[in-house]
Amino acid sequence: MLVLVLVAFLAGILTIVSPCVLPVLPLLLSTSVEGGRRRPLGIVLGLAATFTVVTLGVTAAADALAIPAVWLRTISIVLLLAFGLTMLIPQLGHAFERLASPVSRMLPVAAMSGAGTNRGGLGGGLLIGSGLGFLWAPCVGPIMGLVISLTALQGLTPQSVAITLAYSLGGSIPMLFIAYGARSLVSRAKKLAPQSLRLRMALGGLTVRACIGILFGFDTKLQDAMTRAFPGWSTTLLGVERQDAVDKELGTLQTNQTNQSNLNSQPSNDVPAIAAVLPTAARPQPTATKPRPAATRTPVPPTATPKPVGLSLPDQGVAPELAGITGWFNTPNNQPLTIKGLKGKVVLIDFWTFECYNCRNTRPYVRALYDKYHNQGLEIIGVHTPEFASERVPENIKNAAAEQKVNWPIAQDPNYKTWSAYNNRYWPALYFIDAKGHLRASYFGEGNYEQKDQAVAQLLAEAKQAMK
Repeated sequence: MLVLVLVAFLAGILTIVSPCVLPVLPLLLSTSVEGGRRRPLGIVLGLAATFTVVTLGVTAAADALAIPAVWLRTISIVLLLAFGLTMLIPQLGHAFERLASPVSRMLPVAAMSGAGTNRGGLGGGLLIGSGLGFLWAPCVGPIMGLVISLTALQGLTPQSVAITLAYSLGGSIPMLFIAYGARSLVSRAKKLAPQSLRLRMALGGLTVRACIGILFGFDTKLQDAMTRAFPGWSTTLLGVERQDAVDKELGTLQTNQTNQSNLNSQPSNDVPAIAAVLPTAARPQPTATKPRPAATRTPVPPTATPKPVGLSLPDQGVAPELAGITGWFNTPNNQPLTIKGLKGKVVLIDFWTFECYNCRNTRPYVRALYDKYHNQGLEIIGVHTPEFASERVPENIKNAAAEQKVNWPIAQDPNYKTWSAYNNRYWPALYFIDAKGHLRASYFGEGNYEQKDQAVAQLLAEAKQAMK
């Protein structure tokens, strides 16, 4: 357990150089330079606490909290936008301070803007950080992926709280240094520049632009642009979690919490676990290598004419059935599909979620497989298992699927039932099922695109041969 906490803390620190920090970084910079000296400390503490509470709270009580959490995210953007406007437009800032001064300790935006005697110190920072906590959607790796899934399945535990808090505090520490560094630079600039008001207005404009960008999804486009500029960078950062000791601890945590859950509840027949197919210690894997996300390398799209090289695709037993699916997209009349009903076809189960940075990186290659092999007998089922609150809303999934051009069937798995049936830990993850409905291979993370292409071609060739 201590290993997971320490590695989660280190992984959190490394998020500062990941593309996923881009949406909150401009807001962190612009909100830290105003107000009292303790405001940056309040911001990072508020961000860490809110991210922990929202991530685990929404996951543990999804049905009750998912929609309100989405609303709170929008409210946070609006409040931060209002704060930026008070900096951008001096007259508005002065008018607001006069209006809010009597209730500065009660009104969040007043504390943000520095109204009152404390000039927006620790208390104002906590409020700002709380808003940022709703907006921060980091590129989580295997540790947080397992914590989120176990929380969804079994509720809050001391272990999940400790790991998530360690991750969020790790992410907050470099933000704290950045905030105080920006504050120091701006303070010096104000002493040198006779027109420091223009600097305040520029920072206000930065806040306004960042809020509008997040509100309309431009932050995602910026992250995608970073992907094209630095392919595989985020996967490299997640390498700290891909250690043997971490993998062993994750397996122990998953086993212990599952066993405890089984002791506290009657077994359910609607979620066939992959343990019924494979030995407990086994993990579906395409080769003898450990089942961890693929090593980072420059992605290579599937070739036009793959030549299977006889990949090792051992028969791992009957694939688990889809379980707990609450809705479908991209099927005739949104009717459900089943593994049993798709016998005769090669099936790829693609675990994804629309805000997942690594999932978006793999999307063009999954689409290339679908376009190339669908008419030859391949079916892809995108099992959408959410990380964060906004990803639980069906309309958001539908819109994101259209934007990302996901035109194959999508199964909504908000309660992690199919995720659990496949004993999955990662976003993204691909499970390859042959025409007999048997599990044959799995790949995690980015990369290995040529092997995935060859695996599909090999399974299709087997199916064709069996029909003769």
